[in-house]
Amino acid sequence: MKTATKIAYTAVDEVHSAIGRLGRTEDIHFSPDNRCLAVAGMLKNKILILDIDISVSANKTEISFTDYLEVTSPSFANPHGIFWIDDETIITANREGEVSILNIPTVKPASRKVEVQPAQVIDATSGKVRSPGSVSVTRIHDSLLEVLVCNNYQNNVSRHLIDESDNYRILSNETLLVDGLDIPDGVSYSRTGRWVAVSNHNDNSVFMYENDAHLNNDHKACGALRGINYPHGLRFSQDEQFLLVADAGAPFVHLFAGDQGTWYHERKPVASIQVIDDATFEAGKYNPQEGGPKGMDLSRDDRILVASCEKEPIVFYDISESLAEATRQMKDNPTDSAGQYSDEKTHMAFVRHIESAQLTLSKTQRLLETSQAGHENLVSEIRDLQSRLDRGNQNLREFEIRNKALVNSRSWRVTAPLRWIGIALRRLK
Repeated sequence: MKTATKIAYTAVDEVHSAIGRLGRTEDIHFSPDNRCLAVAGMLKNKILILDIDISVSANKTEISFTDYLEVTSPSFANPHGIFWIDDETIITANREGEVSILNIPTVKPASRKVEVQPAQVIDATSGKVRSPGSVSVTRIHDSLLEVLVCNNYQNNVSRHLIDESDNYRILSNETLLVDGLDIPDGVSYSRTGRWVAVSNHNDNSVFMYENDAHLNNDHKACGALRGINYPHGLRFSQDEQFLLVADAGAPFVHLFAGDQGTWYHERKPVASIQVIDDATFEAGKYNPQEGGPKGMDLSRDDRILVASCEKEPIVFYDISESLAEATRQMKDNPTDSAGQYSDEKTHMAFVRHIESAQLTLSKTQRLLETSQAGHENLVSEIRDLQSRLDRGNQNLREFEIRNKALVNSRSWRVTAPLRWIGIALRRLK
């Protein structure tokens, strides 16, 4: 076990009260500029946005919360996963509902409470989202966003392409990862998007995937991280050499190291950092899967780790020394440059989505062909019925003509008295 320096934060009474109202917390995430921190209050159906000030000097790091905003939305239904798309936009995964994108107001009302209508939703009508619990986003080209969603109780991860410039219009939906997943409970892209990590709750592991043009729902994980009780939130370091994993079943965040910029094969933690004290952990341990940290994130300089659980909604640690020590241990195996991947990223993403679009088109064409064949059969049946009806009408007209000719004939008139006598005799009987 490694030790890290805990950082106590300061806040005015109103902010402390807002934090106290959160109840059970789940995901937690820094905004890209590190000026806001979002925390999911799952059972209260709200997200708390905290204005944060981080001051780092040679001697110490100071953190203070200067303001807050409680956000609700009609789209919230147990918000579990959250991710800042940019400094003013959040995407949320709602365990009992949909994935929603919200534009967070920059001007706070006096009440510090606001209800926000979603700018876009990815829901069950997509055919891919159900029981969404975690979400991660990478920008693949200008305004194009690629979104990963853990569908917890469907045991899969779906992928969605969104056009940010067109009111977050959804361009495609697909089921991406399936094999071996048993309650995927956390997901994270690496900074460049080259790697994807998925917390595999019931397997007590994290599955690692190389996010190349061939990644699809037939693929197995290329690596697995072991030595975790119940993995939850997770985050890559900026250089993609390290991955930190929150363990909901222990008071630790586990630190894993890659191998020269890759994440193949099985790995165990190189360090475990205790972020919840023993007494707090035991107080929250309602069952073996609870008590430890749920949400977890890193500041953009990889210096500050923030974690969250129900009994400890927000806790900060300076992990710079832990990462430096792990880096020193790996100095004989220098990491690959993650930046080399960025030039390939857009091309691979477009290849993936072109292939996805081609597959969707092919399926649509097959459905259309099936529909056309069914339509043609129906038209044939209708034509057959119409022909039979026409023949029936023709037979009826011919009978009426023959009947009319008979009634008007001389023989019919001559034999009329005989028919009347016959009728009268039958009545006498």
